[in-house]
Amino acid sequence: ARRHASSKDSVIAGLAKGGAVVLFHASSEDLSDYYSLEDQILSQDGSKDGSGVGTSNGKMNVLFQRSCSFHTVTSLKSMDRRSARTLQKQDTTKDQFVHEIRLLRQMDHPNIAKLYEVFEDAAQYHLVIECSDMGSLSEVILSQKDANPENNLVCSEIQVSNVMKQILVAVLYMHGHMICHRDLRPKVIMLHDIGQGLDTCLVRVVDMSSAYKMKKHHHIHGLAGRLEWSAPELLAAASTYGKAVDMWASGCIMHSMLCGSSPFGGQIGEHLSHEEEIEVQGRIQRGDLPEQQWLDSRVSRAAVKLLKRMLCCDESKRCTPHQATFA
Repeated sequence: ARRHASSKDSVIAGLAKGGAVVLFHASSEDLSDYYSLEDQILSQDGSKDGSGVGTSNGKMNVLFQRSCSFHTVTSLKSMDRRSARTLQKQDTTKDQFVHEIRLLRQMDHPNIAKLYEVFEDAAQYHLVIECSDMGSLSEVILSQKDANPENNLVCSEIQVSNVMKQILVAVLYMHGHMICHRDLRPKVIMLHDIGQGLDTCLVRVVDMSSAYKMKKHHHIHGLAGRLEWSAPELLAAASTYGKAVDMWASGCIMHSMLCGSSPFGGQIGEHLSHEEEIEVQGRIQRGDLPEQQWLDSRVSRAAVKLLKRMLCCDESKRCTPHQATFA
């Protein structure tokens, strides 16, 4: 029998304070009383190989609801309680997992995955969130890259436009609520098919574990996210930075959809060696795009111009989500 968490360190008890968004439910009851776990679960690139989607602080699986009230297929993000306690020692402000839950409860946007329920037991915390049937953008990019000849664009400009507009609208919404995501990359962009694949799919941003709730006129301290998608100012020693890091990451995502790789080196889903990390960091800080000429000859001027504005090393000159959305 599954043992419930004690009230002393219960996330559910802590979440009792403050209002909940529509459909949100927190429970210390057994998750298995309400959901059944699919035999195959999403892998780190979104494919069904049984390993689970790796996020900043947990794994994401697919659930089927036993008694349907408002949704039938959902995603489950789980985190080991001991990992959470370790994170809490490193984070002097609040537990990272509770931090993510509280941010998700504030979000109400079609391009940000909704949090439906939270469960906890003696071993793990569980988040039940909105499911997206196409998997992650990283999976789709890798699949189309394998199918396309080397000299062609991985995703068409129509596909890139559809996905990027929705990412930028989500970023605009988060920034309007003074939230900087700090870990945008293809792996945390989930896609939901509505009939024509990548041309018309819905985009849902997931994983708010690295997100930062800003105070007015304050800047952010501390590293977050993955090197390949990080802005120059985020990598600078003893540097503060602002919400513009999300626009740099959005530019990196746009580049990866066109070329099939992160813009400053490294393949999607692969780990960098120490030597590669040094090389990639140097390219980021110089703004050195290896595929610039290749892109110039294959992509429209408008797309190249937008990409350059998002990947501007000077954060004060980098375009905002509003400027990029309505460019």
